[in-house]
Amino acid sequence: MQSNLPMENFFESFITAIRYVRYTPGIKILLARHTLFSFFISIIPSLMPVVGLQELHLQASNLGYLFTAMAVGSVISGAFIIPRARARYSPQRITTSANFLLLLVCCLMVLVHRPFVFLVVAALGGMGWTLSASELWVASQRAMPDWARGRMNATMITVAQAATALGGVIWGLAAHHAGVVPTFLGAAVVGLLIMIIVRVVPALQISIDFTKSLSFESAPISNFSQSLDPSRLPAPKDGPVSITAEFNVDPARRNECIELMRDARLILLRNGAYRWHLYEDLKQPNKFRMEVVVPS
Repeated sequence: MQSNLPMENFFESFITAIRYVRYTPGIKILLARHTLFSFFISIIPSLMPVVGLQELHLQASNLGYLFTAMAVGSVISGAFIIPRARARYSPQRITTSANFLLLLVCCLMVLVHRPFVFLVVAALGGMGWTLSASELWVASQRAMPDWARGRMNATMITVAQAATALGGVIWGLAAHHAGVVPTFLGAAVVGLLIMIIVRVVPALQISIDFTKSLSFESAPISNFSQSLDPSRLPAPKDGPVSITAEFNVDPARRNECIELMRDARLILLRNGAYRWHLYEDLKQPNKFRMEVVVPS
């Protein structure tokens, strides 16, 4: 079904994407995961040819075999490993295992000096790359409602590509000044430290398991003022519109209500509200008034 609403211009769409990211903690987690993964994975395509030329003494015409081996590993991962892994393990466990495999690959790429063995290492890199990247992408799709999917996919791709470009520059400079071997080993150590820190420190945990339980089904409307004059209802283009709701809360569930209101605030601001306020009546404890201003 085609919408009759006017199309957004580029600036409005850009602001909408920024607002959605700002008020959606789950999207922030996924952007952080895409950034970290893209930054560290960029070391493989950036420096693997250098390893092939300097350490394995391959001819330039043979470097294609390294990327072919990675592609074979990716196909094996996508066809055989990913379906079985998703049936048995959580997304977070899958990506953690894949990232550990990639750290091991970074170490092996500078420790293995036999070309045929190195091809196996490259294939393992392709497996880990595909396993982690695909799981992150699927988790991202679960975390997006249909109306924001295009903007959020563009945001994810932009952030990931920027991190890849930045990583390629940094790893290249590091290899130039410190050497290829220290760069690969240093990347593995830093990556391992980051994985430990985000697992140990509660405030920095960025698990993606939350995406499996998300639901974007519209909630049924349970209250609506019956005293409104139908002839005075605002048109779709009218605005801004102020929405108010008053409700009484069971004193025993007051804290639960306030926590739910914090979630409601994020949802309403994410979806385009200008302002959101929650007031409590000083004369009647546990009576609240919520005010929301939306553009139309």
